[in-house]
Amino acid sequence: MPMSEAARKAASERMKARHAAARVEPDALDAAVAVAEPPAAPTAQERANRAASRRTGMNRNYLTPLQQIRPLNRDAEMQAETVNGPWAYYLRPDGITISSALIRYPNGGVLPRNEDPRGRYSENAQYYQQRNARKGFIYVGTTLTTEGAHRLVEILARNRPDAVERLKDEIAECEVFQSDIPERRQQMRRRREQLLLVLSRVEQPFNPDNLVAELAEIARAQRMAKVSPETLAVMREMLASQGQAFDAKFAEMVKHFEGKQGQLASAPEGVASLD
Repeated sequence: MPMSEAARKAASERMKARHAAARVEPDALDAAVAVAEPPAAPTAQERANRAASRRTGMNRNYLTPLQQIRPLNRDAEMQAETVNGPWAYYLRPDGITISSALIRYPNGGVLPRNEDPRGRYSENAQYYQQRNARKGFIYVGTTLTTEGAHRLVEILARNRPDAVERLKDEIAECEVFQSDIPERRQQMRRRREQLLLVLSRVEQPFNPDNLVAELAEIARAQRMAKVSPETLAVMREMLASQGQAFDAKFAEMVKHFEGKQGQLASAPEGVASLD
């Protein structure tokens, strides 16, 4: 990210002030640009991430809202089915992206009777909801809801301007960082890359009304993924009798939360939405 000389100088001054507040001597902070270093060799994890991006065609700098919402019943890394439990979504008031504002927590969810016949998993839900509320987390539910979508967008809209400014400041600090230790310089280069990635996601086109509508559609798909196959078959028959069906986009959303090949995946294109 190119920066003007004035921006670099301002970042250097801010970094000096922070070091002074912590009573740390700012070593060589007057230099505007760090000494050029050969590019660091990528780690095994970085090579794996790049390979996964090539396989899936996913742009790491741009993630759709659906890609940023992790299903409750799957592991964050391996995407494998996990043990059922009272998992729930919560909102973080300081979140700056969908994935950082809409978080998962293994307690507090109130499961439907068919998933928890004896109510064993849900009996302490209120306790965990209150405990997380004291941490500042806002309970959403075992699926995203329309109300949760509205509050999520409000959080992003409120935090977006400050987040952009803060990320740019931290990127500038990485660019003026000086050290005689190669590992520290490499660490700051990688931190800069991570900050640039987050900044690119925060600066994605942001239309609150459109995002609320898309999140509400995702919430409906998430609830549909919990419907039993028998009920789903009846719904499809009712839509078919009216010459309608689930459209392909909605079917893919449902599949995302099912974690497997679902009954909606074969829906034809160009047909009416569930709404």
